[in-house]
Formats: sequence, C-alpha cells, structure tokens
Amino acid sequence: MHFTNTNPKLELCVIRAEGSLLFDDSGKKYIDFICGRGTANLGHCHPIIVKAIQQQASRMIHFTNEIRMPIQEEYVNRLGEILPEFDTVFLTNSGAETIEAAIKISRLHTGRTEILSFSNGFHGRSMGALSATDGQKIRAPFYPLVPDFTICEPTIESVQENISSNTAAIIIEPIQGAGGVIIFPYKFLKSLRDIASKKGIMLVFDECQCGFGRTGNYFAFQKFEITPDILVASKTICGGIPAGGMFTRLIDFPEDLHGGTFCGNPLACAAGIGVLDVFISENILTKVA
Repeated sequence: MHFTNTNPKLELCVIRAEGSLLFDDSGKKYIDFICGRGTANLGHCHPIIVKAIQQQASRMIHFTNEIRMPIQEEYVNRLGEILPEFDTVFLTNSGAETIEAAIKISRLHTGRTEILSFSNGFHGRSMGALSATDGQKIRAPFYPLVPDFTICEPTIESVQENISSNTAAIIIEPIQGAGGVIIFPYKFLKSLRDIASKKGIMLVFDECQCGFGRTGNYFAFQKFEITPDILVASKTICGGIPAGGMFTRLIDFPEDLHGGTFCGNPLACAAGIGVLDVFISENILTKVA
C-alpha cells in the first residue's frame, strides 16, 4: 500500500522535532519554517504540553460526549476565560470541520441559506468549506459544490451587491493566511460588522491561522476590537493534536442536530489546557506583541 498523491513527499525524512528545530534520519538539524502548517505556534514538543498529553493518555484517551468528563469541562472553562465574548463552544477535530459547523448553525439560526466569503480566502477542503474557499484549481474538479455560496471581492461594494434577504452568513479570515498574509483594514471589518448586525446576518471570523497569539492577542478580533457572531479556531489550539472550536454568542445547536465521535476528546482537551498554561506561564502574548 502507498500514500495517495495529495501530498507529494520530499526526500527529507524527519524523525524528531523540538522547539523550532527538526532532525532527519541522519541527525542533520533544520530550522522549521513550515510550523506544521500553522500548528506549532509554541514550538514542537513543548514539555508542558507533552506532560499534559502523557498524563491524560495514561488515564483515558477517548470516551463519549454523552457522559460528563472533568477534563473536558475544565478545558471549556479555560477557553471561556480567554474568550469572555462568547458563551458556547462546539469542539471539533479540524478547521474545515469547524467551518462546516459554522455554516450549519448560521443556516439553522437565520433560516436562510446564502453564504458570502472572499477572494483569496481559504477555509478548508470538505465540501461546505471548499464552497467558501477561493481557487479554481482546488474547486473545479469537485463541481457542483454546495449551492448558495458566493465569493465576493474584498470591498463593501461587492458585499452589498451580493447580499440578499436570504444571506445567512459572511465568512472571512480577518487576516488571510494561505491567501498571502493579507490584513484586512479595520474600516472594512467594522463595515461588515455593521452590515451583518443591521441585516441579521451571522458574521463568522475564521481564525484557524491568525488566532492563538499571532497578533499579540489570543485572537485577531480582539486586536481589531470587532466581535463576530461566530469564531472559528483550529491549528495550534491544542498544540498539534487534531482539534478546533466553534465559539458562538447567544446561539446553539438543538439536541442531536450536530455532533462528532472524536469532538472534544480527553486527549485534545488535556493538550489544549497545556497550551493555555504555556501562554500564561511564559507570557507569550506580551512577547509576541
């Protein structure tokens, strides 16, 4: 058996990582500028995060969300401390999965179907996330995509032209990652907030890449002082363990309308607590700022 062709392999064979360094099978050392596609904000194998994972792995790796788990409750409470703007979180396993949850809850809450996103934006490769993502190369082979998605130019004029009475959500990376580290102006994001509030549209900030410390705040929306209705996080949220979170204000899924087997699993929650411990103990945000 062999790997699919989705990620062609370089000749480099990495067997160990520590901090900002990688080590290949011959012992040669490299500086890691890939950062695990954005997951290694705090470096590889930080001892606090490793210890948290090891301790939890010896107790319980996985269980079901129908039963209370103290580690899960502790993690959600810790997230609430850094995100007092939101009152509900749905824990996931990836950024794309989190975007899918945001799309579903936006349509559910508003009773509308249309989703607006922006050129150069990247939100994932599952069918809903891909429908919000720009780029013909990765979109065209999978047509037809999910209906009622429109990719706008990053101008208020384009947004106003495409908004209708059936618009459920506007999805945007406040700082685009894969699109080229494009920082949207405050005035533009503030106008989106005003339009969404006026028209009852969900404003969704995708902070899978720009979140968790990269701006000197935990999230870019805090830097801009513009709070979305829905916040999407992933990548480094659990230090490299597959995880994500959809944070909402005043809206939630009814029982049994969404879920996932591995969502909020104990190992990821322990790693997430470890990540937050590092941010505090090492004064990460102040250093980044």
